[in-house]
Amino acid sequence: MFNSLRSPAEISDLSGRANGACCDSSWRLGRPRVALVLAAVLVLGVMLTGYRIASRYQEPGPFDRSNAGYCDFHNGVYFPSKALLDGVSPYGSTYQERYPVERQIPFFSPAVLAVHAPLAWLPLRVAEVVYFGLMLGLIWYCCTLCSLSAGFGRRLDIILLLAVICVFSRAGHAALFSGYFTLELIAGSFVAICQAGRRPWLSALALVLVSFKPTYILPIGFLMLARGNVRELILGAVLSIVAALVPGLWLAWNEGHGSILTGTSLLVEQIGVAQEIHRADPIELPINSWTRVDFLAVVSKWLRQSPDDVTHLVVMVVMLLPSMWLLNRNRQRGLDDGLAGVTGAIILVTSLSALYHHAYDLLLLLAPLSGIAAKHGRVWSKLSLLSRSGLMTMILFVIFNYGSAKFLLDRIQLSATFVDLMTSINGIVVFGIMLWVGVIAWGASQRDRFQLIDS
Repeated sequence: MFNSLRSPAEISDLSGRANGACCDSSWRLGRPRVALVLAAVLVLGVMLTGYRIASRYQEPGPFDRSNAGYCDFHNGVYFPSKALLDGVSPYGSTYQERYPVERQIPFFSPAVLAVHAPLAWLPLRVAEVVYFGLMLGLIWYCCTLCSLSAGFGRRLDIILLLAVICVFSRAGHAALFSGYFTLELIAGSFVAICQAGRRPWLSALALVLVSFKPTYILPIGFLMLARGNVRELILGAVLSIVAALVPGLWLAWNEGHGSILTGTSLLVEQIGVAQEIHRADPIELPINSWTRVDFLAVVSKWLRQSPDDVTHLVVMVVMLLPSMWLLNRNRQRGLDDGLAGVTGAIILVTSLSALYHHAYDLLLLLAPLSGIAAKHGRVWSKLSLLSRSGLMTMILFVIFNYGSAKFLLDRIQLSATFVDLMTSINGIVVFGIMLWVGVIAWGASQRDRFQLIDS
């Protein structure tokens, strides 16, 4: 699919020019006719998404499953940030009473409130349009970074193809339709991995975005540590703490009526209560979830048990350890092919499978998809056509799989067992991709001793 867009002169071993792609600032059209068609398809996809948001728009207030357009923007971005500006803790019950929201927010970093605060200065409708434009810009940025990392350079047709995949896939559509800040987390993850070792400060700043959500920063942080990105993690931790402390102390000051110590105690209590409410929501329980893609959610669904936070963390550690061992082993042997290579695939796929993630988070797989398609580096380039096709098929399947989408399940009368199967497939396939990538990485470390720089 991707290689057919290359000219014959461009098809070569990308491992020998790993730096060039990331440093090449020139834009190229690629195949003009292909680019024109893809641009038209992308515009159509954006228009259809905008229409669906408008037709299924959820007015701020209690959650309406049948009309969920931009529900996450209201509940997770706009009104929490508005509460920050008003000095009201979005983790507490007062927030739920004063603002048109479903409930208080779970434990997101206070930094996410500060980042989105400029949107809260705008009228709601204006903020919605601005945010939609920002999300489209992040899609373009992520696709450009994937194209660069895979060695395609700034090829317009390649970037358009990746953007079309994002907009039309279930993962991308879910992020745009709900208005969740997933694309900020994905962009931060891509930059943190890509720039680690080359631009530590930029990687650290990107980790601030990743820290918005604990289920992102925990697995990615441990895996980057095993990769050897210690400096980036230390800088990222310091910046993330500062970014969280400033709005956090502001909320504590207001909640404590001028006493930061009292306010901090109240905030900690509120966050604990908010987490309990979040976990108790029937939609969030893995046995009922149609969007969870982590492996524990699949197991819990079939065992009919809802794991607590400790269980989530224990399972995460158990699943991270083999991948951390692989990353450390490959680092010692000089194998690091970056974001679009097997290194990035280990980090991103393991993160998805090891801890709480939803269908929209599957856009993280865009980077390994690009690298496999481009035969980026000596690992992917040595895979057989059958292996590369199999991996790409599995990745595209989970990104596009609408079979477990709620709007489809609600329209088809299926048995409970079949619904469980449909809503478990993505998690099973992601786990399979993680195992397959691990085997490939282990085999590569056995065969070769070489150094690749993230491109």
